[in-house]
Amino acid sequence: MKKQFKKAVLSLGTTLMMTGAFTSAPVYAAQNEPVVKTVQITGLENNRQKVTTEGVQAARKTGFTQINGKTVYLDENGEKLTGTLTTDAGSYYFNANGEMQTGFVNRDGSTYYYNTNGQLETGVVSENGKTYVLDADGKTQTGWVEDNGTKYFLNDDGSAVSGEIKTIDQNQYSFAANGQMETNVTRGNYTYGADGIGVGDPSAYDRIAQAALAQIGVTQDCTMLVTNSLKAVGINFHGAPSAYLSLGPLTDNPVPGDIIVYQGHVAIYIGNGRAVHGGWNGYTTAEFSVECSTPLIGYVHPILP
Repeated sequence: MKKQFKKAVLSLGTTLMMTGAFTSAPVYAAQNEPVVKTVQITGLENNRQKVTTEGVQAARKTGFTQINGKTVYLDENGEKLTGTLTTDAGSYYFNANGEMQTGFVNRDGSTYYYNTNGQLETGVVSENGKTYVLDADGKTQTGWVEDNGTKYFLNDDGSAVSGEIKTIDQNQYSFAANGQMETNVTRGNYTYGADGIGVGDPSAYDRIAQAALAQIGVTQDCTMLVTNSLKAVGINFHGAPSAYLSLGPLTDNPVPGDIIVYQGHVAIYIGNGRAVHGGWNGYTTAEFSVECSTPLIGYVHPILP
C-alpha cells in the first residue's frame, strides 16, 4: 500500500532521506521572505527520492547592505538605489554608483550635510572644528542666520565666524568659539549690547586725539603722526596713507581720534572740523582744518584692541 507523506519545508541543497511518493515541497531561503517556487521531487534512485532544483528562485535581499565596503540600498528588484531616499529614520543620498554619501554633498546647485550614518542634518552642526547652521532642507547658508534665538554670521563656505571680533557693515561684533554672536559682554575696549553691536570706549578715542595734539611742533611726516597717536591705545601699525583704511570701517559720523585718509595724506581728527596733520610746513606737525589740498577718501573709525 502506497504511503502518503505530508509536504515538507526544505532549504536548497537538502536531500530527502525517505521513500514513497512525494509530489512537491515549498522552499524557503535563509532570508525572511519565502521562495515562491517549489523543489520538484521526481523518481527513485537507489530507493531514495531524487531532488531537482530546476527553476528555484532565491530570495532577494533588500534595504541597506554593504558591497565592497560601500553602503548601498537595494530595492525590491535587487537594484541599487540612486538619488534621495526618505525613511522614518531620516533622509539619505546615494550617488550615481548607488553609494550612500556622508559629509558635505553638492547637488542641485546647493550643498547639503549628511552625518556619519548618512542621515541629512538640519540646524547647527560641527564638522572638522567648524560650526555650520543648516536650513530646514539641510542646505548650508551664508551671511546672518538665526537658530533657536541665537545669531551666527556664516562665511561664503557656510562656516560660522568663530572666536573672533569681526566688522560687518561698519559695525563690530564678537563671536564665541562655537560661532554664537555675543551680547551684553565687554571684550577689550568694546561693550557689546543686546543687539551685538560693539561700542568702543570713548575714552580710548580721546586718548588717540590727545596723543596727536601732544605731537604738535614735532618734525615728522603724516604717517608717523598717525602711527604715534594710535600707539596710545595699543594699535601698532605703520604704512602708506591709504594703508590706514584697513584699520577700521569708514564712518559718516567721525569722533575725535578717528583717522582721516586723503589721497596721499593722512591725519587725526580732533573734532569741530579740525585735525592734526603731520608733514605740514616742512614736515612740522600742526593743527589745521580738515580741509586739505588733496581729495578726501574718508574717515576711518579704528578698531580698538
